[in-house]
Amino acid sequence: METQLKRDESEISRLERADALGMSFVRTMIVLHGGALLALMTFLGNASAQTSITVKICVIKQAMTSFVVGICSILIALLISYTYTAAHPDTAWHRYWDRWVISVNAGMAIICIGSLIIGLVLLLSGVVET
Repeated sequence: METQLKRDESEISRLERADALGMSFVRTMIVLHGGALLALMTFLGNASAQTSITVKICVIKQAMTSFVVGICSILIALLISYTYTAAHPDTAWHRYWDRWVISVNAGMAIICIGSLIIGLVLLLSGVVET
């Protein structure tokens, strides 16, 4: 009985840590992607100012799209996690996601990180000094 209680407490502790890490990841990704979009919009707003650096507009559009894809992917993962957690364990929704929630969220996280890297690489490769 005592070992079962310790195992249950350990599982609860593990789930609490996983939840805290997951929310930290979501916040970090939203801040990074949002910051990248904000920096791009600021650059576009100041594009008329004298600067020796230019970026092709098609590169900016592709990078912005990449950052938006990253935000959307992490928000979809958050929505799936929330509805999975909020749903009663006996519902079909919860039973379906029992099998897939971790894999889907990991995939969405990889898409999010990848889109950030792609957006940054696009911007850095599209910079032309005049």
